[in-house]
Amino acid sequence: MKKYCYLLSMLVFASCSNVKKEDSASSIEGKWLKKGTFQGKSYDFEGRFKKDGSYDAFMDGKHFVTGKYTMKHDTIYLTDSGCDSTVVGIYKIRSFQDSIQFKLIADDCDNRREGTKDLTFGKIKD
Repeated sequence: MKKYCYLLSMLVFASCSNVKKEDSASSIEGKWLKKGTFQGKSYDFEGRFKKDGSYDAFMDGKHFVTGKYTMKHDTIYLTDSGCDSTVVGIYKIRSFQDSIQFKLIADDCDNRREGTKDLTFGKIKD
């Protein structure tokens, strides 16, 4: 189940067809949503990135992972409760007006890698 959640996860959100012009001023802080379908079943994956460097992930409204992140320019470094805390995932973030996309650089956590790479998330407006 954890692998399924990761596979459907990260944060990450809106279809690639909705990707708009790059916006370098975009921040990862906030709420992001990925809607999709996996094996015929629809899902909503939400990521919430906080200013304090922590994040939470929810699948269909249910919390399933907590982690920490650090941003350096356009690169995010992730650790979370779903993997060994010493295993850091590294992803390039492409920011757009209303979405972000995760591009794998390196991640030895299979579940996080499979659930995060190449996903695009749409910004949730409060």
